[in-house]
Amino acid sequence: MLGQFFGVNESTINRWKLEHEEFVQALRVGKDVADAVVERSTFIAINGFTRVVKKVVGQGKSAHVEEVEIYYPPQAEAGLKWLAARRPEQYQQKTEQKPAFSVSEGLRAALEDMSERSRQRRAERARLANPAKSIEHKGEVVGT
Repeated sequence: MLGQFFGVNESTINRWKLEHEEFVQALRVGKDVADAVVERSTFIAINGFTRVVKKVVGQGKSAHVEEVEIYYPPQAEAGLKWLAARRPEQYQQKTEQKPAFSVSEGLRAALEDMSERSRQRRAERARLANPAKSIEHKGEVVGT
């Protein structure tokens, strides 16, 4: 991909890395910037967030734009992956037949509760968005 950007092949990029320390430093800075963006996005996803979007409502001459607030619930699974990467000695998967992550029962219960509440909110939003077109299946609302 970097070779495509510069219009050269991969071996040229590798040679530049060996011959030009400033090129290597520039690549590291670029990776650090990208990592920072991903880190911030992951942190936001773990905690959940609300976003205001503009949506066209109505049809024809009665169509107008409204601002709608959309809630994105916390992603407990992303939180566990984050902890495994940042504190591997505590949270990384062991090779033995133990749980995937070494978390306290309190934290595990809280994360499972967050996941269940998130599932319930999604089901409720689906039911409210299409009350006539939704059915309940094993406690979860599913669109038809």
